[in-house]
Amino acid sequence: MEDFSDTKESEPTPKNIGLEAIGPPIATWRNVTIDNFNFFIEVLPKQKMSWKNAKEAILKNWENTTHWKDKKHPITTTPNKEWNTAYQLATQLGLYYVDKDTYYPRFTDDPTITEKVQYIRNWLNKYFLPNPYTEGFKHFEDQPLLVHSRYCSLFLENNGSVRKEPIDWKEATERVFEGKVGRDDILKNAINTWSDILQVEKNNLKLKYNISPNDLKSITEFSLKDYVWNDKAKFFQHFRVDSDTSPNNSYTSATKIVNPHNWLIYGAPGTGKSHFLDKESKAFQNKFTRVTFYPDYSYSKFIGNYKPVSYYKNPAPATTFHKTKKSNDPCSIINEPVIDYTFSPGPFLEALVESIKSEEPYLLIIEELNRANAAAVFGEIFQLLDRDKGVSRYKVKLSSEATAYLEEVLGGNFTVFEEDIFIPANLYIWATMNSADQGVYPLDAAFKRRWSTKYMPLNPAFESNERLKDAQIEFDGVTYWWDKFRKIVNDFLSGPLKVAEDRLIGPYFLSEEEMKDAKSVKYKLILYLRDDVLRHNHSRFFVNGETFQQIMDSYGNGNILKDGIKELLQDAVILEPISASESSTPAGNIKTTGETTDIPQPKSGANEAASEINNDVEIREEENDTENAVKQD
Repeated sequence: MEDFSDTKESEPTPKNIGLEAIGPPIATWRNVTIDNFNFFIEVLPKQKMSWKNAKEAILKNWENTTHWKDKKHPITTTPNKEWNTAYQLATQLGLYYVDKDTYYPRFTDDPTITEKVQYIRNWLNKYFLPNPYTEGFKHFEDQPLLVHSRYCSLFLENNGSVRKEPIDWKEATERVFEGKVGRDDILKNAINTWSDILQVEKNNLKLKYNISPNDLKSITEFSLKDYVWNDKAKFFQHFRVDSDTSPNNSYTSATKIVNPHNWLIYGAPGTGKSHFLDKESKAFQNKFTRVTFYPDYSYSKFIGNYKPVSYYKNPAPATTFHKTKKSNDPCSIINEPVIDYTFSPGPFLEALVESIKSEEPYLLIIEELNRANAAAVFGEIFQLLDRDKGVSRYKVKLSSEATAYLEEVLGGNFTVFEEDIFIPANLYIWATMNSADQGVYPLDAAFKRRWSTKYMPLNPAFESNERLKDAQIEFDGVTYWWDKFRKIVNDFLSGPLKVAEDRLIGPYFLSEEEMKDAKSVKYKLILYLRDDVLRHNHSRFFVNGETFQQIMDSYGNGNILKDGIKELLQDAVILEPISASESSTPAGNIKTTGETTDIPQPKSGANEAASEINNDVEIREEENDTENAVKQD
C-alpha cells in the first residue's frame, strides 16, 4: 500500500513569478465546500487509534465514497494516490493530526450541517501561515499571518476610517503575503463562500456590509497566543470552536442558521427524527418553543384563545360565608374568587413575540405534524409559510383579540406589523412527520410545497453511534445483533411482502434501555410487526399468527417465525452472547486496539427465500382508508 505522510504541502513552488514566490496558502485538492467537507467526514475515522490502522481505514473508506465511485479516473490513478493530495487539505482544515504514531480525529460523531458550517467559518477566521502543512511563508515565523484578518486590514485606512472602494484581488494578495504566491484560487473561493466580512466579485475584493471602524479594528488587531508555527497539536487545538483564540468578530455569528426556515423531517418509525432536530436546535442556544400535535389539537390551541382565569377580591366586612346551604357554622374567606376570561397565546404567537423582541434566531419545533389536521390548525397562518429570504411574502390579519394581545406585549415593537402580521426572517419552524402512524392526517400538496424536507434514512451511511454498532437484542429465545436483525427483517418485508418503506423498522425504534429488556423487545416489536406492519398478511411472517395471543404463547421457543425469515436471520445471530464491555465491532470499523472483527454480512436472496413459504396463503389486497391516506407522495 502506498504510504502518505502527514507533514507538508508537496506542491512545488510555481516557477517564473519572482524570487519572492512562495507556495499555495491552502492545499489545491478541492475547494472548501460542504460537499468536500462531507467527504472528509465520511472517510476519516472518528476515534483515536494507531496511525497504521487509521491509514488502512481511511483508504478503505475513501474507496467506498460516492466521490471515488462516481468519478471517472485515469487508469493510473488509485484511491491512495488521490488521497495523497486530499489529506493535505484535511490536515490544514484541522480535521485530524498525528503525533507519535497516534491518530487524533476532530469529530468523534457525525456533525450536523449547522456544526459543519460553524466549524468552517471558525476555521477561516483562525487559519494562519506558516503552519505544519505548508511550504514557504517562513518570513512570517516570528509573527503569525492570520490570513482572513490580514485581508480585512486592507480596508482600514491610516486615518482610522473604513475604505469603501474594492481592491484588485491579485494586488490584495501580494500585499497580504508580501510577495507573489502559488495558486490562490482555493483561498479566494473560501473567502468568498465563508467570510462574513469579505467577498470577491469580478476579481475585486470588497466588504460585504457596512462595518464600523472599531469592529474592523478589533478583527485586525488580534494576535495569536503562544504561537509555534510547526506544532501540530497546537495547530489542531487552535481550531476548536469553543476556543478563545479567535478574532473578536461581531459579524461572525456562531449561531448563524444555515438550515431552511420551514423544515419538515420525515421517515419511518425509529429513524431518529426528534433526535436529529434536538442536535440541530443547539444552534439556537435554547431559544426555541416545542409543541406536539395530536388528533384533537386545534387552531385555538396553536394560535391562542380565551381561557378562564381566576381573580380574587376582598369580601365586604359584613359578608358571612357558609360551607353548605344548611350549615350554621360560618367560615372565613380571605379573598373571594372571581372567574374572568383573558386571551392566552398559543405556541405560534409565543414564538412570534420572541422573534420580534430580539433579532436573534428563534425556533418553533412541531413534533408529529400530521397527527393533527395541520391545515386546520394553521388556518390563515398557512399563507405566511410562503417566504422569500425568510420573510413571509404575504401578510394576514388575525382576530382582534390576538392582535390586541400582540400590541400589548410588544409595545413599540408592534409597529413592525402595521396592521397585518407576517413571519420574520429570524423565526424558524421545523417539524417532524411519521406517515406510518395509524391515526395521521394527509398533508395536501399546497401545504407540503411550502416546506423544505429531509428524509431520515433507515440505514444511515457511516453510522457513528457506538451503541448501534454493538447493540444486541434477545428475540424469541435467540440473541441477535440489533442492526443486522432489523436490516434483514426490513429486506424481507419490503421485498416479497411489499411493505411500504415508511413502515419498516428504523435504527432507533428500540431505545437503549428497551434493547436490554427482553420483555420490551417482545411486546413492542411484535405488536408493531403484527398489528401495524403486517395487519393483513401476518401469516406470511409468523407461525400461528392468527391472533396476537397465539404468537405470545409460542414466544421464547424459537418457533414464532416462518422458516424463510428464520433462515435469513441466522446471519444476525450472536453465537456466544457477550457483554457490552467485550463486544466486538462490526466489520469495516477499526477498534482502538487496531484489531478488526469480521461480522457475517446478510445474505442476499430474501425475495427467493420468502417466495417459497406459504404460497397457499393469499395476500389480502384491500387496505383501509387510513393506510391509503398516509402514503407519501
